Amino acid sequence: LLFTLYLYLTQCLSHSISTRNSVINSLTRRAFTVCSPQHLDEELDTVYNICLSNGFPPHDTTTLMASILAKLRRPTPSPPRPPREFLHRVTLPYHPVLSSRIKRVL
Repeated sequence: LLFTLYLYLTQCLSHSISTRNSVINSLTRRAFTVCSPQHLDEELDTVYNICLSNGFPPHDTTTLMASILAKLRRPTPSPPRPPREFLHRVTLPYHPVLSSRIKRVL
């Protein structure tokens, strides 16, 4: 993982600020979703240290990671789902003559 992060970040230094921010965003989100809670802080520290070693500004990195984590930790109420209509589906084998006629009917 560390080598992958290193390659990922070194290739992004020549890009715009928004691209570099999206790198931090995606790595922070990935760490949050993939890591178990007991290893999350360690992984976030690794992401932060690799960002610093690749020339990312410390204040911007800290601020961006904190805002992403705040959004991820905030519970979002899920909207109620409308009832689903169950449609019956039939799969028919292809027949050169009949398939085109059935297709027109359906």
